[in-house]
Amino acid sequence: MTGSIAVDATFCPEGSTRITIDYLRTADGDCNENGLLDQCEIAGGFAEDCDGNGIPDDCEIDGGMAADCNGNGQLDGCEIAAGEVEDDNGDGIPDSCQCVFDLDRDGVVGGGDVGIFLGYWGTSDPVADFDGDGQVRAGDLGLLLAAFGSCP
Repeated sequence: MTGSIAVDATFCPEGSTRITIDYLRTADGDCNENGLLDQCEIAGGFAEDCDGNGIPDDCEIDGGMAADCNGNGQLDGCEIAAGEVEDDNGDGIPDSCQCVFDLDRDGVVGGGDVGIFLGYWGTSDPVADFDGDGQVRAGDLGLLLAAFGSCP
């Protein structure tokens, strides 16, 4: 934008002064700096905003404001809400992005996970019902033991 400000000559002892200002910056509300306001991109269908917060999803992902653990360009929270991915433990991270057997989230499947698993024994809690049969029992323990070691 180029602007010009006129100064009243009555305040200038020897005439008038002309000032030209060049002001260049990205408009507020243009997170990807493409020259289009975010609200216009969203309203025009040029950008997705699955969570309805007024910020294009790609900007949320690129800016680290929202997760996209599987790299498909969709916010994890929106995929979970739409039922496109599972989140059995309700932690907001798609199960496909986690090592489901790593119950203590230390990056390995080990003794700590067995201890936590045993606390779920006999329940129907989906956190430890690895085989999905509705009960935490021997089949789930077998899957847990088979996964011992580093998470993929």
